[in-house]
Amino acid sequence: MTYTPDMQASIDRVVAGRQQRQKERFPSLLPDEKQSLLRTFHPDYVAAGFRELRIGPNKGARRCTSLPLPWRGAAASMRTRSI
Repeated sequence: MTYTPDMQASIDRVVAGRQQRQKERFPSLLPDEKQSLLRTFHPDYVAAGFRELRIGPNKGARRCTSLPLPWRGAAASMRTRSI
């Protein structure tokens, strides 16, 4: 397969560093360190990204705010009908 000169240079850099990367080892994180990283960066731990359900069998559970709520559809006057 033929690559552009820029792409071939990138491939050569990856191949040249492969042996070093295979030998590289990163220390395992302690449980407290893992939790700290999760609370800082993982979207499931950001409180502003969730809201509490106020009705239904899962009342009190947290739900992601980016997911639509089935009972909060568009108003009937805003729906389009094709007859």
